[in-house]
Amino acid sequence: MKVFGFDVSKGHSTVCLMDSGTGKMLKRPFDVRHTLDELDEFYELTKVWDDDCCVVMEATGIYHLPVLSYLVSRKIKVAAVNPFESGLSGISGIISGISGWCRQK
Repeated sequence: MKVFGFDVSKGHSTVCLMDSGTGKMLKRPFDVRHTLDELDEFYELTKVWDDDCCVVMEATGIYHLPVLSYLVSRKIKVAAVNPFESGLSGISGIISGISGWCRQK
């Protein structure tokens, strides 16, 4: 499964693409502004993998909400994770845990 990791900030996110099976980075980090045009461009990128991808983002108070809403409206599998409450440790634990969740959806 391909996992897009979103590091959400005010007005933009830094995104990377990883293979959850190998942990290999498939696309170098890139920025996506929280505008309809750039979110639409990101959505087109996700279509390459059909149902074999999901998005993981940190729950950041309010900054992640517009992105989360957009992704859910496009039927993209997405998980907003609070690392302090998830019980998952380290990036590999988070990717592994979320990848399992995405496969179930």
